[in-house]
Amino acid sequence: MIEFLDTIFFILRKKWSQLTFLHIYHHSTMFLFWWVGARFVPGGSALSGAMVNCFVHVIMYAYYGVAAMGPKVQQYLWWKKYLTILQLIQFTTGVVLGLNAILTGCQFTRWMQYVFVGYAFSFIILFGKFYRTAYSCKEKESRRSSSSSESSQEFFTFKPSPTSQLLTPTSTITTTPTSATKGGHGRKKRHPQSHHSRKQQQRFKASKSD
Repeated sequence: MIEFLDTIFFILRKKWSQLTFLHIYHHSTMFLFWWVGARFVPGGSALSGAMVNCFVHVIMYAYYGVAAMGPKVQQYLWWKKYLTILQLIQFTTGVVLGLNAILTGCQFTRWMQYVFVGYAFSFIILFGKFYRTAYSCKEKESRRSSSSSESSQEFFTFKPSPTSQLLTPTSTITTTPTSATKGGHGRKKRHPQSHHSRKQQQRFKASKSD
């Protein structure tokens, strides 16, 4: 019954989000497998796995005990991610030791060795998925949100460009007076005629004189 107390507490407190597939799978199958191991194949290779599992659970329930003290101690619970990493190391080590026992011909009950390896490997998959969902994906989303907020602030903040600061008011167009005579009276400036137009005028005068 002690194994199911945390699940009972979740139900009584209506913490339905805590009753994930990982939690139900873990606590329902762990009781069955360890009862079979303690009843039919006690000791041997099962002892090391049970001792490591007890050590990890002491740390895990210490975390839950501190978290139950209220929001004042939430700042001291930054190591939750590393607790999940510790569990992944535990299951990976269990798979390695189980495969080593099978390959080296350990005298421990063979079917229990296969069950132990398969069971630990299923936890690697489930806890690995939980780690990606709870930590890796959230960290990526927080980075994206922070980068998008910074880019939006830069977009809506007006910053004068260096070229706009160099712009000056357009200069007014001034006209200069035409060339004046010595008497000071201005005359219209004559545009020089081209050589071709002068020849045409000479030809026109010659035709009239004829």
